[in-house]
Amino acid sequence: MLGILVRNRVANADLIVKLMYATGILIIYELLYAPLAPYVLAPFSLYTGFVLALAFISLWIMISLLFYINKYEIQRRHITHLEKNRMLAELSATVSHEIRNPLTSTRGFLQLLARSDITPLDRRRYVDHALSGVDQAITLLTDFLNYAKPSVDMKEQLDIKEELEHTIRFITPYALDFQITIDISHECETPLYILGESQKLRQCLLNLIKNAIESMPNGGKLSLRTCKHPSAVQITITDTGVGMSSKQLNSLGKPFYTTKQHGTGLGLVVVMSLIKKMNGKISFTSSLNCGTQCSIIFQQY
Repeated sequence: MLGILVRNRVANADLIVKLMYATGILIIYELLYAPLAPYVLAPFSLYTGFVLALAFISLWIMISLLFYINKYEIQRRHITHLEKNRMLAELSATVSHEIRNPLTSTRGFLQLLARSDITPLDRRRYVDHALSGVDQAITLLTDFLNYAKPSVDMKEQLDIKEELEHTIRFITPYALDFQITIDISHECETPLYILGESQKLRQCLLNLIKNAIESMPNGGKLSLRTCKHPSAVQITITDTGVGMSSKQLNSLGKPFYTTKQHGTGLGLVVVMSLIKKMNGKISFTSSLNCGTQCSIIFQQY
C-alpha cells in the first residue's frame, strides 16, 4: 500500500531517489514480516543474512533495470518524434519544390497564350507545354498520396503469370521505343496463385519494369522469370542496364531518393509498401554497368 501511495511521487525521480524509496519500503516490509518468521527471531544465521542481502541486491538491480529501460523508451520516443518532424519538413520542402517547378512553367506558357501576336502553331505548342506541366504536378501529387497511405483494399486470388503477361502487353510499345527486347519465361505451366489486388499488383510490376527499361537508354534485354517454391512464388526482373553502385543500392526505398534525372523516388517506395501489404518481399542486386536484378517473392495461395 505504501508503494502504491508513493508511486506517483517518485515516478519522475532520478535513480538514487527511487532506490532510497524502494529500500525504505523493503525495510518496512522486513520489519513487519519478522514477527511471523520464527527463524528471523532466532540467533542471526548465515542463511538469514544471505536472504536479506539477496533481497536488497535483487531489489536494487530490478529498480535500476526498470529505470534505464524507461529512460531508453522515453529517449526512443523523443528521437522518433524528432525524426518524424524532420521527415515531414523534408517532405514538405521537396513536394513544394517539385510542384512549384511545373506550375511556374505552366504559368509562363499561359502568359504567352495571352499575347495576340502568336501563331496558331505556337499557341498549340504552348497549350501542350502547359498541360504537360499540370500532368507532371498531378503525377507528383498522386505519388505522394500513394506514399502517404499505400493500401490494398481488396484481396483476391491472382495468377502471377497472367498479371505479368498483361503488364508486358501494356509496356511493350514503350520498350520498343528504347530498342529493348523482352524475354519472358515460366518455370512451370500451372498457374501461380497469390492473394492481392490486381490493380495494385499491376501498378507494382509496371513501375519496376518501367524502371528497368529506363535503365537501358541505349537498348538492351529485359528478362522476366517466374518460378515456384514449396510455399511461395517468385518473379525475377533482370535488365542489362547501367546498374547501381552499392551506395545507390543501399539507398533504394528512401523517399525522394532516385537515380533518374526527373524522378521523385516515391514510386519505388510505394511499390515496396504495396508488395509488403500483399505478404511479399522484394530485393535488389546490382553492379555498375552490369545491370540490375529485382526479385519478388509472394506467399503461394
